[in-house]
Amino acid sequence: MSVKRPNTAEQFRLDQPKKAASAAYTYFLAHPKDENSKRNIVYYRDGARVAESDFLDLEMVPYKEHYIRATLAYKSDEWEEVISHMEQCLEEYYLEFERCELTCEAKFSTEETEFKTGIADWMLYIMNCRSLCERDLSKVFIEPIEDFVRDMYSYLQFSYSSLKQFDQAVQAAANFLAFDPTHESMLENKRILLTREGVKEEDFQPQQEVVDYVRKNSELKELLFSIVDNYRHQQPVQEYPDKEAPEQDRDLFNEIGDLIVEMTESDDWMLRYEQLGMNVIARSVDLNREERFVTDGMLRPEQCDELLTLTEDLPTEPQGSQLFTLKVAQQKLEEDPNEEIEATLRLYARSVEVLKHYTQRYLNPDMTYYFKKSSIVCWPPSEESRTCYPQEDGTCVKFDDMSDELYSDLYTTVTYLHTADEDSDFSFLNEEKGIDRALGLKCGRTIGFNTGDRHFVKIPKSGSKRCAVVLRYTFNRDLDDRDYNDLITMLHRVEELRMATAKQKPEVVLKKFADAGVKVTKERKQLKGKERVVADGIASEAQCETLRNMVLTRGMAGDGYNGITTPHTLYELFLGLSVPDVNKSEALAGDGYDHLKTKPSEVSPHTEHELYRGMNIYRAGKLAFEEKISLGALRDFLDLSEASRLFTEKYFNLTKPLYFDFTHLVCRSAVDGSNSNREDLSHPVHADNCNLQPNGSCFREFPSFFHRDYSAILYLNDDFEGGEFFFAHGNQSEQSDLVSHSNVVSQVSVRPKCGRLVAFNAGHFHGVKAVKSGRRCALALWFTHQAMFKELAHVQVRSNHSYRNARSPVFID
Repeated sequence: MSVKRPNTAEQFRLDQPKKAASAAYTYFLAHPKDENSKRNIVYYRDGARVAESDFLDLEMVPYKEHYIRATLAYKSDEWEEVISHMEQCLEEYYLEFERCELTCEAKFSTEETEFKTGIADWMLYIMNCRSLCERDLSKVFIEPIEDFVRDMYSYLQFSYSSLKQFDQAVQAAANFLAFDPTHESMLENKRILLTREGVKEEDFQPQQEVVDYVRKNSELKELLFSIVDNYRHQQPVQEYPDKEAPEQDRDLFNEIGDLIVEMTESDDWMLRYEQLGMNVIARSVDLNREERFVTDGMLRPEQCDELLTLTEDLPTEPQGSQLFTLKVAQQKLEEDPNEEIEATLRLYARSVEVLKHYTQRYLNPDMTYYFKKSSIVCWPPSEESRTCYPQEDGTCVKFDDMSDELYSDLYTTVTYLHTADEDSDFSFLNEEKGIDRALGLKCGRTIGFNTGDRHFVKIPKSGSKRCAVVLRYTFNRDLDDRDYNDLITMLHRVEELRMATAKQKPEVVLKKFADAGVKVTKERKQLKGKERVVADGIASEAQCETLRNMVLTRGMAGDGYNGITTPHTLYELFLGLSVPDVNKSEALAGDGYDHLKTKPSEVSPHTEHELYRGMNIYRAGKLAFEEKISLGALRDFLDLSEASRLFTEKYFNLTKPLYFDFTHLVCRSAVDGSNSNREDLSHPVHADNCNLQPNGSCFREFPSFFHRDYSAILYLNDDFEGGEFFFAHGNQSEQSDLVSHSNVVSQVSVRPKCGRLVAFNAGHFHGVKAVKSGRRCALALWFTHQAMFKELAHVQVRSNHSYRNARSPVFID
């Protein structure tokens, strides 16, 4: 639904962000491992700029409360407040650290373990656990804060110096240097302090608790590495030269290896990005200079097209470029805060966050990057000759005015929104004004380089204008782009306003469903888990038939899974239509899941015994526009999707709205002549928002769809054999079976039929049994609480004039 333009400032002065900040922070402190709560508190801290006094909670861990208040005070130059809270934070932190160490000893169990092995395991467990205390306690927000304890003394040193309390500043500097004696910036601060009257070298003595803390952690790490050197490499060779080490020793070696991996945090982020189709095509060694890189796949074609809509009707600057800035974005949203503009701006915000995260992980600097400036820069076609070099930031600079040196704290990425020929490429310059390296442009290609690196762009002489998302980063948090944060705040306020306008009580909405014939048939008790429900009657037989016919007549191979090598099994085929092919008359096989490297296949990505057909909302809207499907079919697709979303939100009585993350209409068909006695699964056991590990644990982190909160499946038929949906056990004893897909014991099964909806928490393990004969069709939906991840296709198709005139009010809020 669209939102009326606010006509007074009062509507935008809602205190919802402040209230939400307190609620989010309270929940975060009670559930520190919940990824949603972490992202929420980061948003209110960095995005919405909620004031210090509004982060309120009586149950919070004291040292985290003091840390947040100290850092907020630091940004406001309130030095006495910084000192007060940071000193209390340190005092409480050291107490919490001691508690963590003691807890490590209490957690381990040696039941059913041989005595000597049990003692060794116990010692290793305690050392491992203690080595992780500092990292775990530093998780004030999303991720561990690097050098958390050390940097608290940096805050104190600067604050004491600002108040001219030099004795305390000396003490803080000495404590900092106990952690890092060679830190250049703090050594420079020390030299400055030594120039103060009465300050002597011998005054720089760290406090005893700091010395003990540093020594203890250092010795522990040395001991752990020593264990790895002695046990992991030497003992197996000496004690078991002719055979494998006993099982208990292999477990010991694996545990130590896992410990070192965890302690050094050696997650391969680049591999994770590659799994999503983001591939480095050139590195520094290929580009003749440090800090340069080129990566493809950072944006998909439809995302490039959507972001290009932001560059329409931009004024031309004197130098010939056009700039879409975040001030322009805010102006557009204020003038017309409709959902389509909002969704495009959310895509922009989401895209630049991904680019920043990727750049941070690729370069892996010692400090955190912040946005210094964020914009889209376009160069329209021009045959004008220039005496200056056009830059990616929209300026035009003479060679002699370019920087002679690289900057230590500024970095730039440029991500292109279209594919162009060599007439509009990017070139690095050498010191003799020659081209060091030239690169072509394509949608989603990102070029990263130091902001001081010489370069220029070729302006096209004809055709489309040349546009790119240009991001400049800084290590200085005080220079963090306030326009970006203001845009995020405004997007949040628009959403708060929409929520307040459209909100209905759950009992009212559920009564409407009941009056329309919807009946809850299974609840948490029968389904053996909280936040699970089965409801019948969401769709009529006619609607089920319409959706089945639509996907079977217009679906193409593999919608959703881009891979010839099927990632799951060889006994199914996928056919489908998806967003990335909106500019084609028919969809290609496998589009929609572009993170898989191989080409699409009709074979299901889950089993070789089944075929697969699919369609999503965007493609359905495109086909309706081309009159290849009826507006009535499109209306059924959208209305049934919305009915499923609304029922899920209201049945679970959620206090935050659910948004569509992805919507997928799919049919699975058994391959003729396939084994009817097969024991594989149509869809292996998984959760929808976490990475399932071999040991049965599931981590809600990138690159899983960690933002997904709830899932639902609306079934469209029952004339097939097999294909039951099932919830799987979540206990450790059975998870290993779930991961290997052998001897899976389901917790409870649900037989599909037309109009039956299964809705559940996206973190619950579930799967689909083999479709042994016939065709199984369903509408799969994934939902999120985060408006930043809402599916653009729903917004765009609903905004289509023809659809609005044709749509029905069935179940729509």
